[in-house]
Amino acid sequence: MNASNDRPEKDSVWQKTPYSNLLRYNPSQAYFARFRVKGKLIRRSLKTNHITVAKLRLADLEKNEQQKAHSVNAVSSGGMTFGDALAVFKSRMENNPALKPRTKEYCRYRISALLKSWPGLAEKAVSRISNAECLDWSVKNANQNSSSSHNYTVRVIRRVSAIAMETGVRYDNPSLSAQRVKQRTRKRIELPEYSKFEQLVAELRNSGGGFAKPAAELVQFLGRAGIAYGSGSKRKGQKRKM
Repeated sequence: MNASNDRPEKDSVWQKTPYSNLLRYNPSQAYFARFRVKGKLIRRSLKTNHITVAKLRLADLEKNEQQKAHSVNAVSSGGMTFGDALAVFKSRMENNPALKPRTKEYCRYRISALLKSWPGLAEKAVSRISNAECLDWSVKNANQNSSSSHNYTVRVIRRVSAIAMETGVRYDNPSLSAQRVKQRTRKRIELPEYSKFEQLVAELRNSGGGFAKPAAELVQFLGRAGIAYGSGSKRKGQKRKM
């Protein structure tokens, strides 16, 4: 610590812990991280009074800051990879107080899914990612995931690619070629006609199983309970409405 923080412990607002780079702020009892990355001093609240939680958050923070510093060095040397840009994106996401924990958790999950669906992407230089590659990836990914999952992943890859533009590594964003898809609607369920429904119940009743009769009665009850029929005979083609 610097001189201002080297006062006797009884007079200091900062209390050392048994763990390196982890301090406790006495007035609030909250834990803080304090470490250096590339000579830069970082001191940040871990927003918890529980030391076990603080240790986990400290490890994540140190990892994020190390990745961020590495990305800055990569940019200065002109060798930025998608993984470098991704580290900056993750650092911003993790340290954004406006994002809820569950949102951050889902974003981490989609990042993992992205890297799994595009092998070698993290190591690929952002300057060498083409529009065609992004388009091909999006077509394959859309066929293997729900529309909402796919569209969220497209948003992630676009934001990561935008970081490369911020740093001057690229002047365009190839991930804009990655296609989003419309929300898929659920397939409409066509209910059987009354005669077919009764036939299904009869087959179930005569199936010979130990619970065939009560099961058939239950199905018949549930079917009839949710169906409104008009009085009179059942016309051909008339369907139940459940």
